[in-house]
Amino acid sequence: MNFDWNNLIPLAAYLTNNCIDLNSDECIDQEATFRTIINRSYYAAYNVAKQYVINEFTTISRKGGEHESLINMFKAFREENNEYPVIASKLDKIKSHRISADYHPIFNNSAIDTAARMSLKLSKEIIQSINEIENQSAS
Repeated sequence: MNFDWNNLIPLAAYLTNNCIDLNSDECIDQEATFRTIINRSYYAAYNVAKQYVINEFTTISRKGGEHESLINMFKAFREENNEYPVIASKLDKIKSHRISADYHPIFNNSAIDTAARMSLKLSKEIIQSINEIENQSAS
């Protein structure tokens, strides 16, 4: 059975709502939590978008890395649906946060909080947009 990438969103939301209380002694490391929220949010949106492109266009054009190629496909097919460039822009924004969270040892604490919350929000919006596009195609 294939994994449902949408299931990463409730995990990221749970972490956002339950694991970043500054006053709790039981709280896990706040920075690690924010980095995980960003990572899980990105991969939820990325994999839902990737599966949509594979279902819709059969393959992902390979010019550059796989992640950049996916974003570029949404940009390239903007004439087919005006929501595609919006999806591309949001996915690109989360990707930049994910790269910082995954690879950079220094991340300003107030910036990481904002990036984590924004990544979760944008990821939900991307998935919702793709679901709406799929529902329009089905009807």
